[in-house]
Amino acid sequence: MKIIKRLFAVVVILAVLATAFPLIKDDIISWYDCLDTELLIRRYAKENGLQYSDYPESLVELLDRNPETKEFVLGYPLREQKQYDMSDWADEDSVPLFLQWDMRWGYEVYGSDVIGITGCGPTCLAMVGYYLTRDSYFTPEKVAQFALE
Repeated sequence: MKIIKRLFAVVVILAVLATAFPLIKDDIISWYDCLDTELLIRRYAKENGLQYSDYPESLVELLDRNPETKEFVLGYPLREQKQYDMSDWADEDSVPLFLQWDMRWGYEVYGSDVIGITGCGPTCLAMVGYYLTRDSYFTPEKVAQFALE
């Protein structure tokens, strides 16, 4: 009788798991992608007609270290020059938070790579410059260009 009860319990557990798996499959795959950067990039590249080789190793490593850069890294091969307006920060009373991997300027070349990788200094300086002057000249991209000149 104990064997039948245990067998029944196992069957019930398997049935519950089989029923639940389709509901959580995407969450499991998404969770696994966060663990395997290369798999995530390869899957995204394939879905968008790109190649894994379109992604510089420095960006792959950035995503591996900083999961919050996912959109920036995945969008790299599709990047385009974006117009942006600094008025987003015009009414703030504190220093604005500019992220060096912001898609608005992060793909611009600075030194040996792009601002998203090597632009910590210009990004920080742009935050201070914009805060003190409210002058839209102070973007990470423009400060990086100035530094290179």
